[in-house]
Amino acid sequence: MADVKRTFSMPYAELVSFANMLCQNLTTDLALFADYGVTAPKIAALQALSDAFEAFPSDQTFVYQMMIATEDKNAKRDELIKLIKSFAVRFAAVFGFDSPRYKGLKTSNIGLQTDLNVLATARFVAQEAESSLAQLASEGITQAMVDNFVAEANEFEQLMYAQKSAKMLRSVKTDERATKGNEIYTLIVKYCSYGKQIFEAGTANYEKYVITDSYVPQTPPQAPETLFYQNGELSYSESDGASSYKVERNPTPTDENAWIIVYEGDETEVAVGQIGDGMRMRVWARNDAGFSVNPSYSVYSVVFLNVPSNFHFSAGTLYWDAVDWANGYEFESSLNQTEWEVLSNQNVLEYTPVPGSGMVYYRVRAMYGNVHSDYAAVIGIDWGNVVNG
Repeated sequence: MADVKRTFSMPYAELVSFANMLCQNLTTDLALFADYGVTAPKIAALQALSDAFEAFPSDQTFVYQMMIATEDKNAKRDELIKLIKSFAVRFAAVFGFDSPRYKGLKTSNIGLQTDLNVLATARFVAQEAESSLAQLASEGITQAMVDNFVAEANEFEQLMYAQKSAKMLRSVKTDERATKGNEIYTLIVKYCSYGKQIFEAGTANYEKYVITDSYVPQTPPQAPETLFYQNGELSYSESDGASSYKVERNPTPTDENAWIIVYEGDETEVAVGQIGDGMRMRVWARNDAGFSVNPSYSVYSVVFLNVPSNFHFSAGTLYWDAVDWANGYEFESSLNQTEWEVLSNQNVLEYTPVPGSGMVYYRVRAMYGNVHSDYAAVIGIDWGNVVNG
């Protein structure tokens, strides 16, 4: 991700602290440093660099901006996919599911497509709808709806660009932060080398200008505070004092013995890919004192969920089995199997509905964020006899 490498190993906070103390020491000993070209304005310049560096936004700030931009983009993506599907089902109603007009839209598995493919599909569907307004009018499609569809696609494209810009900004600021830190450290090394020439080794004044042995890490760094996964790439905030990171992924939702190392190095954006229906990811920070005591919290990537099995009714309650990777279940009811009402989206494996006065239909599907399974077979209950739909 970053092109500029740090030339120092001490944490940013300690760099600032050392620079501030050095400025005080140089001011006290200024007369002795005159022969080395050190002046009050130069000390003030180092102090200004240190102050600016301390005020520079942290990496976590820009990771949060990436997360916000991605959340905005993903929310619009979900809206656009719903629009695509709502138009596609009308094509099917008019031309038939087996017709070239419907199949040519290529909307199957649209939720698994890349952002660029979703955008391209949206524009193609809008174009086809506009050219078929006369046929689709019976299903409620109007020019205004098509225009809104196009506007939604354009807004999604802008949010895609905004996400990329947030990622680029983080990279630029990471390089800028390293460059500023390197500039300060270069001055620290120079002025400290002068101090060690001026003062006799072993004296208190000499020790004020020793930096080599002072910042060998004594404790491991903290794990990155923020993790963020998108399109096969894991990003995490810098851990101050870390020299490298270890990234692991786990293809199971519960097996703690299945962690696999996928990266070790100093980058904070790593391609980890996608394996199976879901995976967990975590990051350890490292320096010369060892790895962080605990890894950063796991983030999940879930792309597919199985249908809840064993959906059944017993003694007034509907039950179903757990699905790997699901963190909730959407339980719905309907009086006509056309209009459905969500009764629960909690992470539970049963629901006791209020008895109806006639036939009521129920269905359930697994969910993880915006990923949903197909529905289990509908169960119809007339609250006297159970009908399996």
